[in-house]
Amino acid sequence: EKELSEGADLQSLLKRIIKARKLQVNMRALDDEIRFCEKSRCIKPDRSHYCSVSKACVLKMDHFCPWVNVTVGFSNYKSFLLFLMYTELYTMYVAFTSLPYFITLWNHHDDGGPDVSTAERMNLIFLFFIAALFCFGVWSLLGFHLYLLFTNKTTLESSRAPIMFYGKDKKAFRLSWRENFRQVMGPSPWKWFLPINNSIGDGVSYPLRPRGSEGDHLLEGAMRMEEGNSDVEITEVRD
Repeated sequence: EKELSEGADLQSLLKRIIKARKLQVNMRALDDEIRFCEKSRCIKPDRSHYCSVSKACVLKMDHFCPWVNVTVGFSNYKSFLLFLMYTELYTMYVAFTSLPYFITLWNHHDDGGPDVSTAERMNLIFLFFIAALFCFGVWSLLGFHLYLLFTNKTTLESSRAPIMFYGKDKKAFRLSWRENFRQVMGPSPWKWFLPINNSIGDGVSYPLRPRGSEGDHLLEGAMRMEEGNSDVEITEVRD
């Protein structure tokens, strides 16, 4: 902070810190500079964003969920997915088990039907409609997040492509669909559907998609641009 107050160039200082600590920083800000969080006063790791609700820089931030009152990110994205899955299964169970009773009441609404009170009828009808409504609603949200899971994106990245050191790339972190799945759900199949945080990685650095696919010319051009400037460590993996 003393250097900053004396007018030192922020970007030069950030590059020196990255080089000294051997940090992996592949993403850039809109002005093609190293991302720096003014609120938390730190270099932003790849895929991290500042959450104005939780007042923190969140690793691999996806979104703030008002239903569970927490910011969804690297540390709890698997738990959020399982929450959606189990909620969907529960609402499907309630909707399908109450459907026969709802049909019976509907078919006999004129002749009195089964010997049940009005309150019981209303409770059953209300139960079925609420369960069906939540079933369709949660399914649409779950479907979207399954798409994000298998394409290795976050909600923020699906609306705006990440800006990498070589330019915008909406598939920057996409590996094979199996690796995308394992990065979030973990390497052990026995723990995939348990609320245990065993996601792969540290939430700070992420492998980039391999070369040889679309956008190769961007990567090659970027390496030429980065030639002679080794301040930022670039990491790329192959299957």
